[in-house]
Amino acid sequence: MNSNRKRTFYPEEYDFAINEAVREYVNSIYSAAYNAKHEGAEQSTGRYDDLRFLKREITMTPSYDESNHRVFVRLPADYRYYISSNSNTVYERGGSITVGNSTCSADIYSLDNLFYSNPGSLSLSYTVNKDGGSDTNSVDFGDELAYYGTDEETRYYLADVVIDRLQRVGINAYYENFEYLFKSKSIIIDNSNNRGITCSFSGWSKDTVQYAVDKKVVSGNAVHIVENDFTSTENIQRLLNNLYESKNRHHNPISEIVNGRLNVYIDDDFYVDRIHLTYYKHPSLLNFRRDLLPDIPVNDSIVDRAARIILGAIKDSAGYQIQTAKHQII
Repeated sequence: MNSNRKRTFYPEEYDFAINEAVREYVNSIYSAAYNAKHEGAEQSTGRYDDLRFLKREITMTPSYDESNHRVFVRLPADYRYYISSNSNTVYERGGSITVGNSTCSADIYSLDNLFYSNPGSLSLSYTVNKDGGSDTNSVDFGDELAYYGTDEETRYYLADVVIDRLQRVGINAYYENFEYLFKSKSIIIDNSNNRGITCSFSGWSKDTVQYAVDKKVVSGNAVHIVENDFTSTENIQRLLNNLYESKNRHHNPISEIVNGRLNVYIDDDFYVDRIHLTYYKHPSLLNFRRDLLPDIPVNDSIVDRAARIILGAIKDSAGYQIQTAKHQII
């Protein structure tokens, strides 16, 4: 395919096409609806191997939601698809119970404020605290900003680029499209789970919010690791209200994902003090200029998808931009 047929293509455009192709490929592998055998990623060895590079496991301490009789953890910033989850269940009978409160913070970088200052001056500094010292690094975003411009659609792609850099070094950053936790159309850096990593932007103002979380400490009789019974939100009340379904829930607590949280329901007999989540992460972004590779191998299927996207750009650049803008933040 001759890329000079209509205009010159820049490295950032090839980045964009391949990253879109990787996302399409991951979606098709995970979803049974998109493959001929109707097998999801966990139903076939071959399909599982395709996504094994994106599989992650994490253990988190949940917060206590007393009014709804459940505990919850916020999903990791790089979370994409749910695989499974387990809980450490502690029997409350005969044990001592302590409910405490702690305060966490989150930094909010609004995309609306990104271009009020000189775009070429935007840079990120981050410090990774290690045993016996720290390691400070920086990333300059001036070249990306200078190339992509400052229009509304560009901001969403740049949010992807910035978040990718942050997540690569272990910073718990994500894009919030809906205002159900902090602030919509913003990059959120949740400092509660950054493992000693701090970061700051030069040339981009931020807001910092404090939020309280309740923790419940139970000194119970036994701890068991059990598999959660993951279900859709519309089934929660039916399962909780059904006497048969709600019995012996310490063997498989009811769980759901809603508004960026994994909720696990408890009762008067048991509590959950740890949640183990297994999931597929968002694929990292390719960037030719910075020599950054995605964490999933680029295979023939991805190359074919990228070629189709680039061919669409050659034939109809305006239609290409409109179509791909729909997928820039997923």
